[in-house]
Amino acid sequence: MVLVKDGKQQIWVRSLDAVDMTPLAGTDDAAEPFWSPDSRFLAFFADSKLKKIERTGGGRRRRSAMPWEPRVVPGIAKATS
Repeated sequence: MVLVKDGKQQIWVRSLDAVDMTPLAGTDDAAEPFWSPDSRFLAFFADSKLKKIERTGGGRRRRSAMPWEPRVVPGIAKATS
């Protein structure tokens, strides 16, 4: 899930056995996240680039430059606390 909290937009994740979500390091300004077919990586758009990150949060990689801006996604939520 992409959340904006304290003015910072990041991907937040939650383990199935946990109640609280935590921000995934290396996903600042992320939009439109999606999982790789094997669920090892999470890909997303940020800084006009397609990026991917390991599901554990380490090793962000830039995949390609985009000649367009990602569209605004209505699913981006703003944290209230």
